[in-house]
Amino acid sequence: MFQTIRENMAVREPNLKVEKVPDFPDSRGQVILSALINEHFVTGEPVGSKVLADKFANASGLSSATIRNVMGDLEDMGLLEQPHTSAGRIPTDKGYRFYVDNLLGVLSVSDGDLQLIGEELGLNARDSSDAPDPV
Repeated sequence: MFQTIRENMAVREPNLKVEKVPDFPDSRGQVILSALINEHFVTGEPVGSKVLADKFANASGLSSATIRNVMGDLEDMGLLEQPHTSAGRIPTDKGYRFYVDNLLGVLSVSDGDLQLIGEELGLNARDSSDAPDPV
């Protein structure tokens, strides 16, 4: 009897889809990535979740556990890496590239600043043909 029931039952295929991690972090991930890169730039050391939680304590109230989870997601995306188990995280080349392309913002140099830079570099009005075009 069990044999007949078993034969009549539909067999469900296993779900073999692996959820793809998005290549673009959400807004919280972008804020944490930006803060981590800024902190790493200043200290040159791996940045832990506690350091970032202290920075965000007054602004957003993110806990160090939440920050750790987001940092894990950023690591899965290839934007951060952990040099060793007990260390904080550091940006990867892909993380720096994402930061420069999407989070840094566009910097513009005023005409006055260009003139000052030219003076510092020893360029004057006569040498302006050799000077790079302003962006």
